[in-house]
Amino acid sequence: MIQLNDVTKIYNQNIILSKLNYKFSKNGIYCIVGENGSGKSTLLSIIANMIPPTSGQVSVIEEYKIDKSLSFFSYIAYVPDSCPIYPFITGNEFIELIQSIRSTSKNSINYLINEFELTNHMNTKIEDLSLGTVKKIMLISALMTEAKVLILDEPTNGLDTQTLTKFKKILADEGKERLIIISCHDSVIQNDLKATKIYLESLQNYS
Repeated sequence: MIQLNDVTKIYNQNIILSKLNYKFSKNGIYCIVGENGSGKSTLLSIIANMIPPTSGQVSVIEEYKIDKSLSFFSYIAYVPDSCPIYPFITGNEFIELIQSIRSTSKNSINYLINEFELTNHMNTKIEDLSLGTVKKIMLISALMTEAKVLILDEPTNGLDTQTLTKFKKILADEGKERLIIISCHDSVIQNDLKATKIYLESLQNYS
């Protein structure tokens, strides 16, 4: 479904990613594995079309029909490791913002809010919430969409044990129908999700 074609990224003459080639299928969970600073977040940002590669491209392999009137990247939902939400809005206001620009399911939203035990926090301003609670809201904002591709950068950071258990189950279920690409440093979580591991260093081609 998504293919990396010689994707390269250079910052200040430092090669972060070099001629990466890989093809992701239309569904399942893939985990980008690498050391801190190896370029995992950069790669996810490129796939999500948040930053451009220096050279190469991310292309779409049409394994199913895609609406030609829309950019493919409208089919992607992306959650960065940081939580870039306006601090002065509430969780409900953020969810309503996402609803205004993305196709979502009301039933899905209610289910996710209950599963993540956020009912009592949704009217609180983001600046007054814990990092873990904000992360839950960010994850809901992606999961509740009809995006065919989910890009999640260290999605388990800040999650408590109970939430992590629920999130892994939700992700495993979603991976049956959607393509999910994550970064995650915890090998136990990678194994629990039965994720296909992609070792970033093995994709680098410096020739």
